Amino acid sequence: MRMAGTVLPALIAATMLAFGSHAALAGDGAALAGDGDAAPAERNMQVASTGGGLAALFGGGRNLSGFRQHVNAGAIVVRASTPTECLPGDLKVVLSQVAEEFGAVSVQSTHRSPQRNRRAGGAPQSLHLDCRAIDFRVDARGREVMAWLREHPDIGGLKMYRNGVIHIDNGARRSW
Repeated sequence: MRMAGTVLPALIAATMLAFGSHAALAGDGAALAGDGDAAPAERNMQVASTGGGLAALFGGGRNLSGFRQHVNAGAIVVRASTPTECLPGDLKVVLSQVAEEFGAVSVQSTHRSPQRNRRAGGAPQSLHLDCRAIDFRVDARGREVMAWLREHPDIGGLKMYRNGVIHIDNGARRSW
């Protein structure tokens, strides 16, 4: 096993996850602390480049371990304050597929408390309250990603906000 490039940061990330750390990793393996309430420009995070070939590397990402593999490899970067353990498996699979198809994904929001949801301007019945929604950014043309997501059977709610953040959930099929 090679211990250079992205392998060492992936091993560090796996160790941090095993011991309960929720820190994200920069490309050099340094831990980053994210502030869930900071303005988007002030959030401390780094999106790693995927370098292509993810489908072959992760066996198509069709299982839940594919999601964790994408996180460990830096293809999916999760803010330190953003839980993913509560997410339904279908949304994890979709996010893995997005990373394979379009490149690096940066998860901005999953579960929100009622107070955080109000501060974020979320709907009173937001699926973020039940950890059934993901807001993310992707290094790709938004129209292409949205067209692909519209055709995905596991997507219910779908929206791209003006700031480029994409919302997906597994509720009823809708857009707003």
